Amino acid sequence: MLGTFLSLRTKLTVTIALFTVIVVFIISAFDYYQLKQNIVSEKALQYQLIDDQILHSLKNVDLVYSVFEQDMENQMRNALEEMAKRYRGNPDLSRWNFAALKQSFNSMDIFVIDRSIKVAYSNIDKEVGLDFSNAGDFTALLKKRIDGSEFTADGMEVSVNTGAIKKFAYLPTYDHKYLLEVGINLQDSSLFDTFNFLDESATILQKYNIVKDITIYSHDGYALGKQGEDGKALKIAERLKPAFTEAFQSQQIRGYTETAEGKELVHRFSPYRLDDKSTDLSRSRVIEIVFDNTSLNQMLAGRLKDALLKIVIAVAAALIISFIISRLITRPIARMKQLSSARLCDARRYIGAVQRGRPLFRHPAGRVQRSLRAAQHVDRPYRRRG
Repeated sequence: MLGTFLSLRTKLTVTIALFTVIVVFIISAFDYYQLKQNIVSEKALQYQLIDDQILHSLKNVDLVYSVFEQDMENQMRNALEEMAKRYRGNPDLSRWNFAALKQSFNSMDIFVIDRSIKVAYSNIDKEVGLDFSNAGDFTALLKKRIDGSEFTADGMEVSVNTGAIKKFAYLPTYDHKYLLEVGINLQDSSLFDTFNFLDESATILQKYNIVKDITIYSHDGYALGKQGEDGKALKIAERLKPAFTEAFQSQQIRGYTETAEGKELVHRFSPYRLDDKSTDLSRSRVIEIVFDNTSLNQMLAGRLKDALLKIVIAVAAALIISFIISRLITRPIARMKQLSSARLCDARRYIGAVQRGRPLFRHPAGRVQRSLRAAQHVDRPYRRRG
């Protein structure tokens, strides 16, 4: 009897506790999921606002330059046409004084690209030998220009060897052996000082501690206004190239996540085009914003810890409450079983005595009355509870 009673109490305790734990776990998990989604959505919105701010600044610069670039392009056209005329009279470029030409062209840098799509001559010595033969779409564009006959001009571009932001223009020679090129350093102009997206990037870095770096890349992966350790234009890291290329080709935001110095960094690549001119690669860029996700992960870890603590407390409370409830339910059942067992034992003894021909009690009536009073005494508290 006692084993059966303990088994019943254990079953009740386990059942009530398990039900409570399941309910608490489901509610806590749902609350944590909703809280996590809210935190992640809030961070994503913040990331998008920062991204939009950079895009807006960059677009303003491009729009302003598009208004004033006509005057710059006229100056560049005049310089290139004069060089083309000079080439007709003196095609031996090795005898040209490119430094003097730069001074006569209002400090424009001069480049001459041959049919191997390499820089053959320039007033900048370190630019000579620069190879564009494996530059993808830009290589095809240069080949098209050297075989053409028209003046063409790019928008805002980056100098590979210096990282400076420049504007370039092109004109082929009459015999299509060379592509003449001139460049203007836009960072030296007062216009750039007024509409400077590099300063805007620095302001955002100071304003938002979750932003670790902002870089604007040209279509071929060179950073505008940034230099690498070698003093040349900063080129996108190899590990980031797949995300960068996919963002540029698909014109959709792509990301790359890595862990550096114990911090989770998210590289967000946002493509940008000023217009739909498919041949003008200088108006196609990719903005990289590096976000530090450490604070986000710490916040989520803290919320998860709180949720687990709530579950532990709920489990402990469920065990205590289920134990108390099981005792309240099983105690009257146990007493009823004890009383029934005692009565059954008395009845068996009485029947046995009668069968043997001698009464068990000298005063059976008094014995029965005492048993009834004892039963009433045991049963009275539970009638009051009922």
